[in-house]
Amino acid sequence: MPTYSFRLPCQHDRPTSSGHRRALIVVVGVLAAFALRYFFIPIETYDYRHSISRWYAFIVENGYFAALQYDFSNYNVPYLYFLTAVAALLPGLNSLVAVKAISMLFDLVLAYFVYKCVEHKHPDS
Repeated sequence: MPTYSFRLPCQHDRPTSSGHRRALIVVVGVLAAFALRYFFIPIETYDYRHSISRWYAFIVENGYFAALQYDFSNYNVPYLYFLTAVAALLPGLNSLVAVKAISMLFDLVLAYFVYKCVEHKHPDS
């Protein structure tokens, strides 16, 4: 015999699922991470002052992607491609902000994959 569930008209569905809670935690976490990074944007690190700022200037002065034919850096090639792409696509952007924007972008990528790993390990959470 089938069972029926009756609800009063004043009852409302509430978003109590773990998916809503998880999404809220992710959004709050991402916003907090960006707020913290925004606070530290003006701080110049040693590697920026002594290397990366010079490389950025070299890239701009030597025609962006054309500059990659020269041996001017000791960083890996993919990073230099990203640095060059940011310099070429956003030419008016301060070099310090451009360098940190690359890092912030990959912080998001890394956070996404960590989230997916945790979700895979604990699917019911």
